[in-house]
Amino acid sequence: MRVQELRILELNDIGLRLFEGDTLLLDSPGCAALDGRHLLTGDPAQARQRLDPRRANDRYWYALDCPLTPPLGEARSAADLAHAQLGAMGAALTELPLLLAAPASFSPAQLGVLLGILQALGARAVGLVDSAVAAASTVVVGTGCVHVDVQRHRILLSVLGGEAALGCERMQELKPGMIALQDRCAATVAEVFVRHARFDPLHSATTEQALYDRLPAWMADLAANAQTVLELDTGGRTHRVGLGREALQAVLAERLRVLVQAIHSAAAQAGHAPAASVLLSDRAALLPGLVEMLDDAQVLDVTAVARGAGAHQALICTDSTELPWVNRLPRRVAVQAQATATTVRVAATPTHALIGHQARALPASGQVQALAAWLPGAPGLLRTEAEGPVLLDAHRSPVRVNGTEAESRQLLRSGDRLTCEGQDLRLIVVLQDRDG
Repeated sequence: MRVQELRILELNDIGLRLFEGDTLLLDSPGCAALDGRHLLTGDPAQARQRLDPRRANDRYWYALDCPLTPPLGEARSAADLAHAQLGAMGAALTELPLLLAAPASFSPAQLGVLLGILQALGARAVGLVDSAVAAASTVVVGTGCVHVDVQRHRILLSVLGGEAALGCERMQELKPGMIALQDRCAATVAEVFVRHARFDPLHSATTEQALYDRLPAWMADLAANAQTVLELDTGGRTHRVGLGREALQAVLAERLRVLVQAIHSAAAQAGHAPAASVLLSDRAALLPGLVEMLDDAQVLDVTAVARGAGAHQALICTDSTELPWVNRLPRRVAVQAQATATTVRVAATPTHALIGHQARALPASGQVQALAAWLPGAPGLLRTEAEGPVLLDAHRSPVRVNGTEAESRQLLRSGDRLTCEGQDLRLIVVLQDRDG
């Protein structure tokens, strides 16, 4: 099929990501909840999940072809909730043809349900690819490798191999997934608040929800830094405590040890050295301590799946109504006999803003972004200049940069945290291959 303008939908229930090229248009958590009789999905639903857990569901992508027990409002099946979430994407989902990137954990029956939902919504699916294979095709790997990705309720290990083409030879599921790991971290964070601030964020649904809203950003912070400061605004008072990475590493240690053993075992059973070519999705890399436990692991960026799928769309897409499951793509070859382990570079300035578990690209050079789009109610603009991203016109306002009042013009660096009224974002660097 000829190369065409399209969008790429990456399916993972931590966040359904919709890309155009390597631009992330939408990132919608796989969660549904009732607000009265109104069904919410994505971020609004996740923001209510702890307030009324009996009227929320985050397992429907996990069991897409199953009925709901019990039903959620008028939704009687997992497909009903998936339909509602995809439908909420509106025209962004239907304006251009869709290339679907799905994990190998999707069964043929579930893929059939997905394609039926998209057809009912008026979306035109033109290709279907294994997301692990698409991501791995963007980097140089050895003869074989293990791709590690995390979903809400499971972790997927995809063993990839092949000579000229890289394909999925075997897939292994491990439990628990991100939600159970977050629960362990949340309990530890709550203990720290009780011990040092005499405040228990789990004592009410409202503060528990606030803790879980902030938890993904805290975990990401501690995956990259040894220490961080946790802040929770309870309306009348802001509680602030310090937390070290080792605290979360300790509570996750046994789970991560089992995971690392499984990764090494998967590589060894495929006939490869245990530490060779381990690829961590950006979601897997958010688990504090995992990168340190794996020698020479490569961390893939947020756009890896979309870039891999887009680069090979001519091999994936078809004009036929029957979409083949593509689980083998040409492997990337090292340029000029470079070492097979990809060398990464760290940009001198931040490339993305991390908001909860979502990474949003900073505006292109010379362009501006209203800060309120990422921190509701926050005044000011982010403008990318030659020296890097600059925060403008946020002084004398509730906006804080690393805990202090924003300046009228403030150059921002990787690791800076911007906060406003209990919400925050952190500026991060997305790692890219040296040769691409």
